Amino acid sequence: MRIVALFPQLLGPGGVQRFGCAMAREIQALADEHGGSASILSLLDPDHEMEDVIVRGSSGNRAAFTIKAGLFLPRADLVYIAHPNLSPLALCRSSHAIVHAHGIEVWKPMSRLRRSALQRVALVTSSSEHTRSMVMDVQGRIGATEVLHPPADSEPVRQRWRGDFVLTVARLNRDDVEKGVDRLIAVYTSFDSAQLPILKIVGDGDDRRRLEALAAGCTRIEFLGKVSDRTLRDLYRDCGVFALPSTKEGFGMVYAEAMGFGRPALGCPAGGVPDVIADGRNGFLIPQDDTSGWRDAIMRLFSDDELYRQLSQSAHEDTRDRFSREAFGRRFQSLLLSVLEARR
Repeated sequence: MRIVALFPQLLGPGGVQRFGCAMAREIQALADEHGGSASILSLLDPDHEMEDVIVRGSSGNRAAFTIKAGLFLPRADLVYIAHPNLSPLALCRSSHAIVHAHGIEVWKPMSRLRRSALQRVALVTSSSEHTRSMVMDVQGRIGATEVLHPPADSEPVRQRWRGDFVLTVARLNRDDVEKGVDRLIAVYTSFDSAQLPILKIVGDGDDRRRLEALAAGCTRIEFLGKVSDRTLRDLYRDCGVFALPSTKEGFGMVYAEAMGFGRPALGCPAGGVPDVIADGRNGFLIPQDDTSGWRDAIMRLFSDDELYRQLSQSAHEDTRDRFSREAFGRRFQSLLLSVLEARR
């Protein structure tokens, strides 16, 4: 068994990078279990090693990356392409290949070459049901497609009571306005914010100054900037509710991460968010422009103790059962083996 996996990037703080690292580890584990080999190639990273996985990097040199891929792909029994932008490299082994679609990159028509690659590969996996439908409806994929949710950590011992603040986590960039952080700020500036719990905003970017200006004068909003992974875990653990009115989520990892700490999540009925938030079970889905709805949901979760307990317990259980590393590993390896076995 020879597996070749192509990644755009593995080193970095983003959700796509963390998801890629989880994929790489499972690919290596599957190859080791079956006495095979795994070749992990990354476009943007340098050569490096993570745990038991050796990564052959190209440091952003696309020509070098293409040459390396050309050396490994012809001998591969299975090719895993971790982003649709790299899918044309799989055309030489399309019947042995799987491509993963994360989200917005397939929500609009891609180039003819990339769409052709998505048509010809053995399987396309997607981070959410919404993205899966975009692969079929927008990119014209008529072959096998499967949903592969990213993994999220869950606390072994769930804190059973809510903290005293609302947490949101997002990139504060001008090209990420669909994240809706300004809409969440409007919840606090449009009503009597003294009735609402503190809102703590984690993240940074070139839109932060505008957002701070929108929140000027509201003492219930705190901008924390970038924080370490450890601090973010502490914030997930200590908050009462996670809220993000985003319409730009391929999956919505931040919701699942917060739910892993037993925190009900508030999001929009858009993109991949409904794959994570079951309305009324582990949180609420509220249209982005429904400012009153967002206010009412926050206030309800901080005043209705029994409702909070129910949603908190379901949030923790859903993350543990559906989005744990173990659940992801079983699902991912099963999909890899299905393509390998179909070629025998």
